[in-house]
Amino acid sequence: MKLKYMVFTLIIVTSFFGCSKEVKKSRLSLKKAFIAENMTNNNAIYTAGIYKDFIYYLQEYQDKYIIRFMDYDGNEKKKIIIRKGKGPGEVLNCLGLEFINDKIYLADNGVQRITILNSDGSYFDEITYDSQTGFIFTFDMYNKNFYYHSMNSVYFGRINKKGKSKVYKKRELKGQPEDKERFMGGVLKVDKNEEKIYFSHIDPPYRIIEYDLNFNRIEEIRYDYKEKIEPANWLVREGHMSIRGDILASSLKLDDKYLYSSLNGGRINREIGDSLVVIVPRMLVFDKENHECLAKVNFEKLDEIRGLFSIIGTTEEYVVLHILENSKRFKKILGNENYEGGGQAILIYKKGEKFPL
Repeated sequence: MKLKYMVFTLIIVTSFFGCSKEVKKSRLSLKKAFIAENMTNNNAIYTAGIYKDFIYYLQEYQDKYIIRFMDYDGNEKKKIIIRKGKGPGEVLNCLGLEFINDKIYLADNGVQRITILNSDGSYFDEITYDSQTGFIFTFDMYNKNFYYHSMNSVYFGRINKKGKSKVYKKRELKGQPEDKERFMGGVLKVDKNEEKIYFSHIDPPYRIIEYDLNFNRIEEIRYDYKEKIEPANWLVREGHMSIRGDILASSLKLDDKYLYSSLNGGRINREIGDSLVVIVPRMLVFDKENHECLAKVNFEKLDEIRGLFSIIGTTEEYVVLHILENSKRFKKILGNENYEGGGQAILIYKKGEKFPL
């Protein structure tokens, strides 16, 4: 059966932080929007980002993947072609892409390994999953240690520089989930400066949890999400498996001062086909030092969409978003009234001098 993925501890301190006072609202202006042509549908938001001041995203074709690099005006600057396959330097089914220490890391669930390429696309190395790793969902790298969160057998794990795997938290789910089973998971990011791990949850309640590098829980950051939530759950059909329901903190980025998290990454109903629901895209900004929620941010031309929304990168000047939009709003967001249909797009927003306040 070929499975398709769409998408999309010892306690040190038990503390809860969040937005206890009124959160300031901010609105960012749109600098540029461009179509992400042929962008992969498999975990698209985890295959895009910013590397050396270029925006990149992963395109998928029948026989190859292409990493496309764009500037902040939407102009293509370069591309890297990766053949589909099982050989060294090839990728069969990519569900995650990260640039780390000038290397390209591609999570390949088709052959159960991490393929590592040099920044020009040439083969460098690979990390083979062991029998308990499962399907890696999100990951990061620090000090030659590979930290990961998988969809089924391992909740938190680490593979060290010698290739030895250690599981810090197991899942009850070992193989394929059952239909309507609740999905529990999220986005893992290592803060290299502070040597901490942040994990933002797709499943409710809305929270970001801070861990040390051994996944000992330190603190929990919460936000009071007042709207009614349909908890993320599995849709399992013959030859198909995907996540449905509300996708909360589905993207997480950080810099020296702030955490940036999507408030509502999307809602997907349980119908096969046209299953996306109208949402209001919002981003939360948290102070890393005291975990205070500083701002709830909205975006020009994104007052609502019928699709998915995520933060794929931030710089000193910009916040870069990804959207999947299947309605007529798409051409208005692009500023092209002649465009027909929906699709995936990259949107670049200006922070402004007073951002986030």
